[in-house]
Amino acid sequence: MVKPKRTRLTKKKLRHGGYTYLQTGQLPADKLFIGKYLTQLRAKYIEDLGPREEDLTAGQLLLVNKLLTLEGWCRCVEVEAARKQTLDLRDKYTTFTHLVLKVCALLGIERRAGDKELPTPLEIAAEFDRKKEERGQ
Repeated sequence: MVKPKRTRLTKKKLRHGGYTYLQTGQLPADKLFIGKYLTQLRAKYIEDLGPREEDLTAGQLLLVNKLLTLEGWCRCVEVEAARKQTLDLRDKYTTFTHLVLKVCALLGIERRAGDKELPTPLEIAAEFDRKKEERGQ
């Protein structure tokens, strides 16, 4: 007896290649350019943390490599989202980007090397008062 085909509509799976990258470490053929990006990113992270790879602790190297894995997944999703003009994995993407930020914080990587912390409202008020007094004298 032949089984009839299912007529129920099933959700089409998104094929961005991120999960394949997580499992195998290999990027899809149409996203090999991401590998070059990740290689350059790794070199910059190592340069930021210590001038050479030998200067990093084992924990730092582990976190850098984990960071690159997370970033690779995110980039696969971003490229596919740009191609299809949609992002069906918003919740997972948000989770992965938050993980990237947490790992960066663990490594002590700042947003920009030249950025300084923003002054508090009290510091702004004190500076305003100081300038006001200078103008009055």
